[in-house]
Amino acid sequence: MKTTLAAAFVIGLLGACRTASAPPAAEPASQIYVVEGQVKYAGPRPFEDDLTLFEAISAAEPLEKTCDLEHVRLTRTGTGEPLELVLDIAVMLKTGDSTNNILIQPGDLIVVPARAGS
Repeated sequence: MKTTLAAAFVIGLLGACRTASAPPAAEPASQIYVVEGQVKYAGPRPFEDDLTLFEAISAAEPLEKTCDLEHVRLTRTGTGEPLELVLDIAVMLKTGDSTNNILIQPGDLIVVPARAGS
């Protein structure tokens, strides 16, 4: 019986070591959003509750010289039929009108396009 308990203890330790050294699991696809285009930090980002479009774009750091904030595209696929919106974030910066500053949802794709002639 002592041999069996000792073997179980060693096997348990080996399993714990393997678990401890395993890389962290990636975020499930349903818990991310993606920012692409004319931003410094493009790619998937972890979703946070109450995150707005402006905050998501700001966190990705738009490239001021080449980005077109007047035609930001938001594609939302988690609502059945894909929904694509073109939103003017520049007007929000100029006037303070936050009408287009909608909440981000998991799975959203945000594309900050290049300014014409860039």
